[in-house]
Amino acid sequence: MTTEDELIASDILRLHCPMLIELAKLIADPQVRNKGTIGGDIAHGDPGNDHLGLMLVLNAQFVINFPP
Repeated sequence: MTTEDELIASDILRLHCPMLIELAKLIADPQVRNKGTIGGDIAHGDPGNDHLGLMLVLNAQFVINFPP
């Protein structure tokens, strides 16, 4: 899974989805950004989580893979 810090450093996101970088910069504190992920945030299921609103605005789709 991609951490918040990896999102912030992504040149691809900076070019194509800078809103996601700006959101990642606002999440919690450096320790959480170093370990926390979008997947973990969404899987937690709290409607107050940071990524859910942006994903709705972006009309995001997710592919979920389970181990065999």
